[in-house]
Amino acid sequence: VGPSDDAAEYRVLAFEDSYDIRALLKNADVRMGHFEQRWSSENAVEVLREFGRVDVLLLDFYLPPVTGLTVLQQVNEAVLAGAIERPRHVVGMSSVSSCNNRLVAEGADAG
Repeated sequence: VGPSDDAAEYRVLAFEDSYDIRALLKNADVRMGHFEQRWSSENAVEVLREFGRVDVLLLDFYLPPVTGLTVLQQVNEAVLAGAIERPRHVVGMSSVSSCNNRLVAEGADAG
């Protein structure tokens, strides 16, 4: 995740059902600490809670059983309720720019 000195300690959680994000990041020589990928959005807030500190949350838009937009809305609600801490960075990863724009409008940092 960029040239940051602490990138090797980053905790990255990805919700993506089609591509192996770990392989993509590794091939791009992206430094990170702990990485986990979920291939569905089932129980997303619980997954975040169990994961602990999330430095980078990567969200695909089209995920089963609910979209990345719905996941982000659920995350925002859980943050407001004090159930979880907001991820340091939230990044939308759709190949459709309008979907990324919707994630940014809902509070993602980039899309």
